[in-house]
Amino acid sequence: MKKTNWKVCMFLCMSLLSWLGFSLELAKDGKTDYVIVCGNQGRHMEVRLVRESAADLAALLKQSTGADFKIIEPREAGNCKKRIFVGHSDAMLKLLKEAGKYKTPANEERVILTLGDDLFLYGGGFGDGFAVSHFLTEVLGFRFYHYWGDSRIPECKNLKTGDLNLVFRPSFEYRDLAQSGFNLRGCESAGAFFRRNALHNNSLIPFNMPGNMTHSYSCLIPPTKNYREAYQFLKDKEYFVTNPEFFPLSADGKREWKGRHRCFSNPGLRAEMNRNVEQLLITSRCKPTDNIVVNISHDDVDCKFCYCKDCVALEKQYGAPGGPLYDYLINSASPYFAEKYPNLIIRFLAYGRLSTEIPPRPEALKGGKLPANLMPYLAFLTADFNKPINAPSNKFIFDCFNAWGKISQRMSSYFYPATYGRPMISFPLFGNAGRVLYDVQFYGKNHVTQIFCDYPILPRACNTAFSGLISYVVSRLYGDAGLDVNKEIDEYMAAIYGKAAPEMRKFYDELHRLAFADPAFVRWFPDPRCVGYLTPERLLAWQQAFDHMEKLVSGDARALLHIRCERLSLDAMTLLLYRDIRKAGLAGKISADTVYRRAVATADEIMKHSYNIDFKNHVSRADKEEYIKWDRDSLYNTLGLFYGLAKYQDKLPKEFGPIPEQDRFYAFFAANKMPPVEVKDAPFGYALPAPLPGNRVTGYDLVRGKEDGPNGRHLRVTTGTSKFEYHYLTRSKLGPDSVMGAPHLRGYVSRKFGSLSSFATGYLGYIFDPENPDQEYDIYVCLKFGKEQMYTSHLLLVKAVPGRKPFIRKKENIQETASISIVPTVQGDAFPAVEKMGRLGSFRNAATGEAEPDSTSSAYAAFGKDKLHLLYVEKNVTATDAKKDFYADTVEFFLPTGGKYPVTQIAVNPNGEVRCNEWTIPVTSNTEDTAVKRIMKSVRLPGKAESSLKNGEWTVRLTLDLAGLPAPGGKMVMNIFRTRNGKAPLAWSPIHTDGYLNGFPLFGVLCRDRLTFKGRNEVKATRFEGDVAVMDGNHGWAISADVPRGLDPDTFYYVTALLKTDSATEDGKHTTRMGTYDHNSKKVVGYRQIPVKELKNGFVPVRTSRKVRIVPGTLLYVGGFMPQKTFTGNMYLREFVIEKAE
Repeated sequence: MKKTNWKVCMFLCMSLLSWLGFSLELAKDGKTDYVIVCGNQGRHMEVRLVRESAADLAALLKQSTGADFKIIEPREAGNCKKRIFVGHSDAMLKLLKEAGKYKTPANEERVILTLGDDLFLYGGGFGDGFAVSHFLTEVLGFRFYHYWGDSRIPECKNLKTGDLNLVFRPSFEYRDLAQSGFNLRGCESAGAFFRRNALHNNSLIPFNMPGNMTHSYSCLIPPTKNYREAYQFLKDKEYFVTNPEFFPLSADGKREWKGRHRCFSNPGLRAEMNRNVEQLLITSRCKPTDNIVVNISHDDVDCKFCYCKDCVALEKQYGAPGGPLYDYLINSASPYFAEKYPNLIIRFLAYGRLSTEIPPRPEALKGGKLPANLMPYLAFLTADFNKPINAPSNKFIFDCFNAWGKISQRMSSYFYPATYGRPMISFPLFGNAGRVLYDVQFYGKNHVTQIFCDYPILPRACNTAFSGLISYVVSRLYGDAGLDVNKEIDEYMAAIYGKAAPEMRKFYDELHRLAFADPAFVRWFPDPRCVGYLTPERLLAWQQAFDHMEKLVSGDARALLHIRCERLSLDAMTLLLYRDIRKAGLAGKISADTVYRRAVATADEIMKHSYNIDFKNHVSRADKEEYIKWDRDSLYNTLGLFYGLAKYQDKLPKEFGPIPEQDRFYAFFAANKMPPVEVKDAPFGYALPAPLPGNRVTGYDLVRGKEDGPNGRHLRVTTGTSKFEYHYLTRSKLGPDSVMGAPHLRGYVSRKFGSLSSFATGYLGYIFDPENPDQEYDIYVCLKFGKEQMYTSHLLLVKAVPGRKPFIRKKENIQETASISIVPTVQGDAFPAVEKMGRLGSFRNAATGEAEPDSTSSAYAAFGKDKLHLLYVEKNVTATDAKKDFYADTVEFFLPTGGKYPVTQIAVNPNGEVRCNEWTIPVTSNTEDTAVKRIMKSVRLPGKAESSLKNGEWTVRLTLDLAGLPAPGGKMVMNIFRTRNGKAPLAWSPIHTDGYLNGFPLFGVLCRDRLTFKGRNEVKATRFEGDVAVMDGNHGWAISADVPRGLDPDTFYYVTALLKTDSATEDGKHTTRMGTYDHNSKKVVGYRQIPVKELKNGFVPVRTSRKVRIVPGTLLYVGGFMPQKTFTGNMYLREFVIEKAE
């Protein structure tokens, strides 16, 4: 901790006395007669804060004066004459009330009072503890500058105070600066910084806040059972099934719930929402008299509320997209809870331009105001993050803020202090600090009384982008929004940067002058290159300025550390833009190697200060390990990626032809849950992993801007190989907000929060040239397919010019993947009930394999003794026009013999007409005739076909007598196609070719009863005895099998291994295991542990203890002996078996 040793401490003490007139001598010559009486009244967390604050007071006064201030309980207070009372207690209340000095403080108010020889530090709510902070900072001059422990502790062996009677209420009642990020990473020094600067956190909330702190629609009205976000008492609800009318109507007249709001014009929805909010209050043990804030806020989406006529009418009535919600809150929720819970405040997000960012018209409100118990939660994610709220680029949200202020009796802010720090966009050089400090002060002066800063942890943990300064000065403004911000900045810089403070202030001022004047509109997700002031010349000038700063503090290790951390963003941008430096002929003035080595050395220091997996707090070691790994990978891999780009010498394939360097642009993908991983053969050394698609066809989504809507264009890649290559996607114009979505690992799971949504986005807007908005670019993706994963390195954009044609790689002959379904055997000759049949996987686009959202097709199959039963069902079907081609509207069943010609084709149309054909390829004696000449002839249907069309539901039943049906455990090849009057044809197993009859290798596989793996061709093992796989029991996972791609990933299965052992152990604690492993998530998803002695008498079926999903990349394995190497023997596997879970 950096401690300022004030030799002028007597000046401090005497200056205090000069205007206070001293009354208490707290310490003299390093000794004290005072004790600290620790309060014990209030809520649990309030009392805990009082105890921690009392301990802070004792420790800090000891550091300042050298005196030991003993902490005692209130019951001991009568035994002492000189006391410092911290917080409420009976002893404190008795003294103040007898003297007529006690007045109940308001929530968060702080009181500092002297009475006789006693000093009282107390307040309302958490003000009871935070009064200590106020006394230390505002009376004694202590400062707590940084979350790494840097502070100012005045040295004052003789400490006196004057008569004190101070009452202070902070500008913001609720002051949260996202402490949780530091807790999750074990930053030991951060807790004291937040507490000593009187900041709240998730545990210290100055009112009762049951339930979610923001998005709550799905918590209160969950669409399905056991929905992840649903409150526990609503886990059994499935409102989209029982009450679809609660959910919004889409533009095409369908009720939807994914990524949507709710239909707030519906009276039933309103009543149910109120009931569920009230139940939340009851289950959270809220009392009607409590100060409560409850959130009724939309999920993290931004879209139109609902297309039903009543919701549309409410939009018009309130003059805002959020009209349906506003009407519910004003006319239903507000009066309902005002009567039952008079101190309850309903907080709702003002978030999203298509949702609730725009307030209702005053004319639509009674008296032009919202009811007193409604509070907007301003979350202006649409702001320009590089400029303050009063900048011209932020006029829209500035106007929204003022409009909300006119109609609201109270306001809260969900504030975004920085662009989101994700891998590859974590270290921008933006004018962030000046914007934040202006906006927070502006909010504090304009009736925002609660504020939560959603401050991304990565730049803060790295102590870069002036995040330390922001955290300190914001904490000061939280208390008093009227402070002189420039004075606070200068004080901070003098304390943190020492002799280099004036030079750092020059850098700070220049950066903000440039940022505020830059024309770029910086979104919350930008590529750091989007601003125009990061020129090679300016980057070099700033590097020279930092060299000078480091020389100025060469004897001050702490100041040097802070300067190096602030320099990290400059170093990262220098590496990212090093190609520009090289193009400008300036590479000789700065070495990318030197910059990278310095950045890595800084990162090493950062890891020591912000991260400690062994620090004991409420976060488990396992959780801290997960978060620390994410940050470490994000930090080092991002620096490594930028360094790889800096060192990269463009080596485009010769087919590209000559392309000037100024016409080439590189973009990377920032994934919110998965940092890039090191891949040795990637062009820049790092790439983004994703599951290998089963059909080896992957896609990227280009959204140019508003003109594309939320979805944009899906661009397919079908030519990937096992090495990194460029693949052409499209030629397109760009816009300032253009982005490209990429495949990525979706199964992200947090130990605490469960499965979370994820995305990977490349930000292309920085390439857009506003002076040439019609410029087009050829867009290429650099990727490769590995064995179990695919990897995306980057995007290459080439400026399109006349005569320059894009390089389009020939599609290679890649074997695609067939669908696989396990279907049961049924008894009897009658057509089985649908519940006894096996459901085949979803129908998809026959040529691309992509999901078709308008498909209502489903199919089922079952084996009889000598028969194959097939069932096809489709909804919303109409009869076929008899004049049209029969095959234009049919479902077709293809049954090839042994997976090849001849093939039987059975076609049925919605009118019930059935045709059966056989296709063959004639044998010809002309060996040079390579053309495929298929012959079709009509044949007798091998069984019975039934078709019915009732109320739009079309059902086709086939009972087929086929030769060579597989035995149980066997397989057969087949496929089902649906041709639909000019729409894209669907297939159960997409063929990825233009003609049905070209895709027999891709026809689906029906597995009778089970899917088995045995023998050398299907099981991997170090050795075999016949078809039995064998491994040393102490070499776990030496027996395994890769599950072929094609099983329905949405179906549950059980996996069984037939195992035996020759181990002689009789110890019941000696075990072995089998299970399934997902290469994508790197997790065991199902397993079974069994005592080894139970496997000694022949092969025993060992089944996973729970049902599992089988996704592409699943491995079946036999685990080793446990405990390892305490006994010996071999393990034997006859076969693995996969069966559908009932």
